[in-house]
Amino acid sequence: MLDGLEVVYVHKVDSERPVRAYTQIGGRVPAYCVATGKAQLAFAREHVLQSAGSALQQHTGHTITDRDEFLKEMQKVRQRGYAINRAEWREDVWGIAAPVMDTRGFVIAAVGISGPASRFRKSVLAAWADAVIATATDVSDALGGDRPPAALNRVRLGTADEPPRDRSPAA
Repeated sequence: MLDGLEVVYVHKVDSERPVRAYTQIGGRVPAYCVATGKAQLAFAREHVLQSAGSALQQHTGHTITDRDEFLKEMQKVRQRGYAINRAEWREDVWGIAAPVMDTRGFVIAAVGISGPASRFRKSVLAAWADAVIATATDVSDALGGDRPPAALNRVRLGTADEPPRDRSPAA
């Protein structure tokens, strides 16, 4: 879940494979450099995106640190409905995540998978993206929420009568 400009891990399922990406429940990481954070930031209000774009710091040689490049990445996430982390937080760890939506159609969390970069080959990315979108859809459905944007090819960012809910600290 997004907390300000950080992701807080609230649940996880570990792989049975001996080499895996490690996360800790309750652990916090910068949202802009992990897939679950990007999946949520991409649908945040403009001032949140601008704040995130101003807070970019390099954690690996792959971390997006250019504000304009980051904003372009967020646009790509909105268009395809899922986010990819390409070793931006930890070297050799990739991830894919999709947003979870509440009953009003706002992104409230994300589900994702992560692991060694060597397992994230081009041949599996589409299938894994489909899997995280399907899981995010199932979680959204279980919560009585809207389906993630890729599932319905739409995103509810709010209307003039009802602005998007801001789940970040005041900027």
